[in-house]
Amino acid sequence: MARWLLRALTALILLPFFYFIAAFVGAVIPGAHPQIDGGPLTRVALARGPIHFDLLLPMSDGLRATYAFAAAQGVPVGDPRAKYLVIGWGSQAYYTTTGSYLDLNLPRSGPP
Repeated sequence: MARWLLRALTALILLPFFYFIAAFVGAVIPGAHPQIDGGPLTRVALARGPIHFDLLLPMSDGLRATYAFAAAQGVPVGDPRAKYLVIGWGSQAYYTTTGSYLDLNLPRSGPP
């Protein structure tokens, strides 16, 4: 009984270790870059701001068609000079008025 319990505990302790080793090995081994539908690959950029991240999607005819609805909100997706569509999450006021963590005001809890 003790031998079985020792093996079970050893396996339980080593399982996360082997999981992380497998993840590391899988991450460092270069692999083939798949192409969906045989089309060319598209590189997507990640832009880092002081307190948030945004995705930069290179403009293409397909992307312009997919996000054509955003033109009603003032996003110039149809402008031929636009090279990227920047996608982020949050309110416009937050994006345009918050420069760094020092500019954040934490809400008060309870009565003022």
